[in-house]
Amino acid sequence: RMFGYAVEELLDQPLECLLPERSRRGHVGDRDGYMGDPEPRQMAVDHELAGRRKDGSEFPVEVSLSPIETDHGLQVFATIVDVTVRKAAASRQLHAQKLESVGRLTGGIAHDFNNMLFAIRGYAELLTRDLDPQHRSDVDPEDTRACIQEIVRAADRASTLTAGLLAFSRHQVVSPTALD
Repeated sequence: RMFGYAVEELLDQPLECLLPERSRRGHVGDRDGYMGDPEPRQMAVDHELAGRRKDGSEFPVEVSLSPIETDHGLQVFATIVDVTVRKAAASRQLHAQKLESVGRLTGGIAHDFNNMLFAIRGYAELLTRDLDPQHRSDVDPEDTRACIQEIVRAADRASTLTAGLLAFSRHQVVSPTALD
């Protein structure tokens, strides 16, 4: 049923009719190798396996093999499990983890950027107050210069952060730099 065949359609057919075309030739050698050393085996643990339905559609599978000696000789029983639902769930979980990571990253970036904007705004407000006609006589040129330098430094840090984000989004190689 899983493959879309009636039992009668599969009688006397090679197992390879249930495999995608690209896997059939290699499977004959794998099967012969297995029969040379038949032991219970779980397949698709370290690589992807696919089944092929009668209509030609493919789906991911896991296969367990169990050799059993019978009165008719060695028989190998295969348990084939369609893992489409499990793979889809794993894919959704991975996507959710990626979104969570991106969310944490953007939260950290927003926090850093907000700190830079806070510094720029604070120093700009100090300069604005100093330029007010009521306070001009009290203005210390060194304090004014220091405020301007802090605004430039904060703007440079914001620019560096933005450049790093752009490089990250373009998958560019960036030179790591130690930061305090």
